[in-house]
Amino acid sequence: MVRGKSSSVTINYEWDTVVKKFDKVQKKEYVRGTGYHCWLRELECLKRLQGHPNFPTLIDYNKEDLTITMEYCGEKYVDDKPRPELVPQVYKIIEALEDNDLKFTTTKFPHNDIHIKNGVLKVIDFENTLPEGSNNLDLFTELFINSQRELFDIQKFENELRKLVEVNDMKTDWNNYQAIGKGNNAQERIANLKLRQYAGKDKTLLDLGANQGEFGVELAKDYQKVYAVEPFVECPFDIPDNMMWIQKGFKDFTESNVGHYDVIFSFAMTIQVRDEDGLSESEIAKGHYEMTKPGGVMIYETQKLQSRPKNQDHVDKMLEAFRSNYGNEIETGQARQSGKRLYYVFKR
Repeated sequence: MVRGKSSSVTINYEWDTVVKKFDKVQKKEYVRGTGYHCWLRELECLKRLQGHPNFPTLIDYNKEDLTITMEYCGEKYVDDKPRPELVPQVYKIIEALEDNDLKFTTTKFPHNDIHIKNGVLKVIDFENTLPEGSNNLDLFTELFINSQRELFDIQKFENELRKLVEVNDMKTDWNNYQAIGKGNNAQERIANLKLRQYAGKDKTLLDLGANQGEFGVELAKDYQKVYAVEPFVECPFDIPDNMMWIQKGFKDFTESNVGHYDVIFSFAMTIQVRDEDGLSESEIAKGHYEMTKPGGVMIYETQKLQSRPKNQDHVDKMLEAFRSNYGNEIETGQARQSGKRLYYVFKR
């Protein structure tokens, strides 16, 4: 049996199960509430996460003795060697937490709660996680609810979890990110943002931060010429004859570029430009504007915004800078559900 601060865990290796029993009397009840409250939170979080491979499978639970029986999730993850192949799982974990609106304090990274079993990362222990929208919210202490909300930074957790599995370069990170699929499929995003409405056989498209180039490949037949600018990924496949791959960063490209483009895509890449190229939001926006043909459009997709105040601050600055160049956007809406991203269309 393993003792925790508010519960004990019994592992049955033969049956591949864990029984977690919550202490009815808790230390710091003024914050976390009673053992029953901890049991309620863990149970609801596990129910929401059922079917996701990176979280424990719920087997049984008992309200009277405050126990939860779940799948055994292996040993604590030890970062003794680089495991970049695990990075797609990191993004799936983050998406699951966001999709199910689960919040927890991220002031200290929970190393003990990250396990691995048969090559699958597992996140465990949800007794101190707030399931937003729960019918049981009125049972939890106000101090607990407020602390989980105020001290929750999903971007910080994502960065530290990704660091744990040791992504050593941006190129690997981009490749793994594109491998996720969910919400990142080019065809889905083209349809969702109605991107073909801006195309034309006599028009040029500039895709900034093109990643794997899916947008350009998919839309090449709709344009006269497509330019894909991507610093971290080499041209990944045979591209259409009217598509040009430019392996440069934003700053290098804008300094050498002499062209103007009818349509510019700028999808969730400006914060990387700021950090990698050392440009301010005003400089990034000016670069976009100067490359846009008179009468042309620029479609800007934000970074993830949900529970990411630093990203929100960056996006606010970008929008202010874009508006000072282009004027107000002509269209806006939801881009991707994951992270509550938004898109804005500006016209020169």
